[in-house]
Parts: sequence; structure tokens; C-alpha cells
Amino acid sequence: MIDDDADEQGLFAETVEELGLPEKIQLHFCSNGLESLTLLEHTCPPPFDLILLDMNMPLMNGVEFLKKTYPRLADFTTELMGFSTTNNPDIISEFKAYGASGFVTKPSDLRKYEEVVARFTNRARENYQIRKRIA
Repeated sequence: MIDDDADEQGLFAETVEELGLPEKIQLHFCSNGLESLTLLEHTCPPPFDLILLDMNMPLMNGVEFLKKTYPRLADFTTELMGFSTTNNPDIISEFKAYGASGFVTKPSDLRKYEEVVARFTNRARENYQIRKRIA
């Protein structure tokens, strides 16, 4: 997860723990796109099955991160998804134009948030299985 909000990172990790983390999946957190870009530049192939990406972050926002990484990540099974408080259709379209497979607006309701996190962990598990089969 790439998100500059430490509370959001904590809530996500806590929710995943409560739901039960799927086997073989680990959580990694970065606070901005630049930090994540540095991490990705030192790993090949990228060891990530799903990257959740916030829009509004310091140093490098979500769209800037996508512009720099999508060409590289397109060759691997790493899935990129927007996960932000914005519901601006122009921003969501821009995310998808630069390689995000989808965009989910962060729900404010805790039950709905748990449902979204459960879908993300299931998606990560599916992507892991695909990556494992083609490796």
C-alpha cells in the first residue's frame, strides 16, 4: 500500500489481520510514490501481487507514480489499483489510463471498508497464484 496517512496504513493492516491474512501474502507500506519507486527499482521482478495506491501524497502523487512505473510493471503480474478518498471521475480515468486495473474510493463506513479490504486480499491471493504458475 502506498499511502501517506499512517492512520490509514494502520487501519488497513488491522483490518487485514482481523480478516485473516491469506497464506504467502505480506503487507508492505510506503508513504509516497517516490519511496515506492525506489523500492521497485531495487527489485526485479517486483515481489508484489497488488499495489494499492493513494492519489494525494507528498513528493510523488499516485498518477505520477503510475506514469513512471506502469511501463515496467506491465511486464509482470503486479496489479495496480487506486484506493483513495477522491471520487473525481477525471482522476479515476487518469489512474486507469496509466495502468491501474481499477479504482476504489475509500469507504467511510467500517463494515464497507472491511468488505473492500477482503476483496483486495482475495485479489492479491489470486495474483500470487497466477505469478506462481507462470514463474
